Amino acid sequence: MAVTSSLGKVRKVLTSRVDVRLRDGMPYWWYVRVCQKECGDLDFALPSEYEKDIRSFWAKHLGVRVSTLGYRYFSAAHKVADVNYIPQDIFSKYLLRKLNRLEFARAYSDKNVYEKLFPGIETPTTVVRNIAGRFFDRWYRHISKENAVALIIEALSENRLVIKPAIDSGRGKNVTLIDPKDLQEGGAISRNAVDHVLDGYSCDYVVQLFFRQHDLLNRVYPFSLNTLRVVTFDDNGDIRVLARVLKMGNNSGFLDKVSLGGLSCAIGPDGALARYAYGSDVQRPVTSHPQTGFTFEGTRIPHFEAVLSLATELHREICQYFRFVSWDLAVGLDGRPALVEANLKSPGVMISQLNCGPLFGNDTVRILEEIGRP
Repeated sequence: MAVTSSLGKVRKVLTSRVDVRLRDGMPYWWYVRVCQKECGDLDFALPSEYEKDIRSFWAKHLGVRVSTLGYRYFSAAHKVADVNYIPQDIFSKYLLRKLNRLEFARAYSDKNVYEKLFPGIETPTTVVRNIAGRFFDRWYRHISKENAVALIIEALSENRLVIKPAIDSGRGKNVTLIDPKDLQEGGAISRNAVDHVLDGYSCDYVVQLFFRQHDLLNRVYPFSLNTLRVVTFDDNGDIRVLARVLKMGNNSGFLDKVSLGGLSCAIGPDGALARYAYGSDVQRPVTSHPQTGFTFEGTRIPHFEAVLSLATELHREICQYFRFVSWDLAVGLDGRPALVEANLKSPGVMISQLNCGPLFGNDTVRILEEIGRP
């Protein structure tokens, strides 16, 4: 039984590594299929002239023939015909590798190295780390699995915990909420139950306290950590903020991912929320949260200047290798911004543009000419 379990863990690790390598070299049509999943089923057709303009634009500036599928997503929501939008398939296949050193992204995206990479940074409090199959406490001191289980049980006495992969946890993949009442046997938390949860992860994961967010963000939706997506770009030494979006949960789920039923809402430069938020159906935006009734328009995100400042400061630390970063940040009870995740290898661009318009705006042609053809 133990041998079978060990083989399963090895298979999971190897499969993950093969998937990453295959994804890096996939043909364009594969990226189109991924983009299609994000767009969902849209009963919307682009005007023929707009389609011609899109194909002409990318043929001229990148020398490639592109799908117009991703443009339907933006056009269905906003009824605009702007060629400056950059759908996920085009961005991932033709632009991202020119902007970011993707061979370094896996290491720099590891949540277990954030405190090493950005000393003094605020993050959700770590209880246990698993790095390459070995256990460490929050201060990177090696511990046994038995001690790791004990630390988790101690933390569960007063808090819910979240366990997630330290690498490649995008879109909420394999993220688990650990509630103490779900692990109890005879009125006490079972060591076997905790051990079973950990066995569901092979290696390279982190166990953290469920982050206590600012009261205002809790009023928006109290069941998830509602994060602030801040997209930054190194424009030849000038770290620019390209997009600002509030991502929030819905339907009593604990994740803020739109792909899992959550919502997204644009944030103005002054921290004020836009009128509309978008769910999976971009043709039916809402003005208030469907579950809590919270009205979006005009509400100001607390301490938003500090959030933007943190995003730009973090980017300066790694801009030598990564020109484009999608940061997921949070605001704590005390108003301090915290880093939740740095998206370097798969910085989704659809939600950002859905809420804030084309990534590079009127600078799109200049940026494309600078990047060069594939």
